[in-house]
Amino acid sequence: MGDSQHPAVYRLAVITCWLTILLLMAGALVTSNFAADSVPDWPLAYHRIIPPLIGGIRYEYAHRVLVPNGTLRPKSRTDLDGPLFC
Repeated sequence: MGDSQHPAVYRLAVITCWLTILLLMAGALVTSNFAADSVPDWPLAYHRIIPPLIGGIRYEYAHRVLVPNGTLRPKSRTDLDGPLFC
């Protein structure tokens, strides 16, 4: 990391990369287990916040839970000075 680079920007980039890799792995689990349509309704799952985690539902629901965590980001450049993801 160079002297001119803001440490929060570097930290945000590393966190974003790891969350993206984790999200891709979760998506691969959904696809390889043919669980893409295991939870047909949205935003709830079978009219519950947490559905019964059986069969392909666990992969589909885990992927659904990981998506918002991978898309959190600061609202502007000035937000990088404070705590991340607030």
